[in-house]
Amino acid sequence: MYNCDLVNLEDMLQNGTVISGTKIDTPKSFATACNVATQILAQVASSQFGGQTLNLYHLVPFVESSRAKIRKDVEEEFKDIGYNESDYLEKIDKITEKRLLKEIKNGVQTIQYQILTLMTTNG
Repeated sequence: MYNCDLVNLEDMLQNGTVISGTKIDTPKSFATACNVATQILAQVASSQFGGQTLNLYHLVPFVESSRAKIRKDVEEEFKDIGYNESDYLEKIDKITEKRLLKEIKNGVQTIQYQILTLMTTNG
């Protein structure tokens, strides 16, 4: 049992981790990285009495992962409806950034809700 922890979120997100005996791979999106981060925080909180310190900066690389994934999806949607993507690059960029911003907002909200509702028997 520990008093306080400096959580190495970067290592656990970039290299994967184990939570409750289950191997967690490197997240492939910002939303998933936020979810995994909250699971890590909950596990650390359940095995200590004190607080935790972590740097959410380590979630930033997953914004780019999400941007690339979203852009690919938007390009496929344009192809599916018969549009030539080169004629609509600006629109594809705008749609991508709008969906990315929504994912970022949802991810941050997930972290906020999970942290604010976190309860442990350690106090």
